[in-house]
Amino acid sequence: NMKPFTDFGNVQIQETSKDQGEYEMQKFTNIKTVSKQKSPESELPTFSNFPAKPLSTKKPTTFRKKETFKKEVKPMIPAFNLEVLQLDPEDPFEPFWEAHDDVHGGALPPELVRAARKKEIQFLKDRKVYSLSTTAEAFRLTRRPPLRLKWIDTNKGDERLFNIRSRLVCTEIRRKGMEAIFSATPPLESLRALVAKAASEVPALGKGAKADPYKIMLIDVSRAHFYAKSVRDVFIQLPSEDPHSSTPGACGKLEKTMYGTLDAAEQWANHYAATHTDAGFVRGTAPPCHFYHAGLDIWMLVHGDDFVIVARAEGRAYAEQTLRSQYETKVDLVGPEADDPKELKVLGRIITYEAHGITYEADPGHMGGSTGESAMWH
Repeated sequence: NMKPFTDFGNVQIQETSKDQGEYEMQKFTNIKTVSKQKSPESELPTFSNFPAKPLSTKKPTTFRKKETFKKEVKPMIPAFNLEVLQLDPEDPFEPFWEAHDDVHGGALPPELVRAARKKEIQFLKDRKVYSLSTTAEAFRLTRRPPLRLKWIDTNKGDERLFNIRSRLVCTEIRRKGMEAIFSATPPLESLRALVAKAASEVPALGKGAKADPYKIMLIDVSRAHFYAKSVRDVFIQLPSEDPHSSTPGACGKLEKTMYGTLDAAEQWANHYAATHTDAGFVRGTAPPCHFYHAGLDIWMLVHGDDFVIVARAEGRAYAEQTLRSQYETKVDLVGPEADDPKELKVLGRIITYEAHGITYEADPGHMGGSTGESAMWH
């Protein structure tokens, strides 16, 4: 009593008698479409051709309500970036802020680091280190985005007497094809020669000693790389303290050189050399960081932003005035007279005036660091 299938695409319906029940449906996904021409009933497939599937023995799945747990959210420690100068003293994150020495390692007092950074930002504004520009202009002239900035904090003193210095520097990298830029530095023998010059006289006032002896003076120029004019198109990201830093597409164009730019040391050397030659000094040729003033008998060497001078009173006053007329300076002095300081740290060495003469030795702080590093390799 089987009746033929009725074709409805991939769904095939087989009609049965009412005794066998209502219509039954079977879906065949991989069976060719039944021909529209009528076929003999004997050739049509029946349900008896398909084996019955066994009943599943799998246990029914029990669904449970998912329990939710509240994750404890820990306060985030603010990043060590430019925004630290704008932190509110009542900010709950304030106790979590830490400062680290980027040169020597170790922790630094956060309040001293903030003060040093604030001073650095004010110096940038006073010196007009950069002018406002746009990222579109940066791409047009350099085909690169503005340089990123980074804070470098270090302690120039010791653990008992902190002398925190913070520098805002560029992150410019010499790329393939760019010409290398060098800046001259004096050899260690130059410092020894100056010490020998100062020690060539009788060390103490007395018989044979001069009333105006040679003394050693160290003049340190603060933020030296912010004085020379920029001779290239260099664009930087704006510090967050700049009110224009939130303006889309705004950036800065350097008007003066900045720490971290490739030619900063070279342009600084050209700047201080011009300052001294205009003041009557003769610049050395090997190396070019030696200077001499014949009229006032001034002997000087320059290492970075440190100026080491051996001269008498008039020469020292003239050299100091020459530098102070152009730069922000800090002056230290040692000499043989009773009222003079007797010890001076200069270029990683300690120079000490003794009764018998002048001693010259390495800084114990540097020796301790070298000993610790060598012990790590054994």
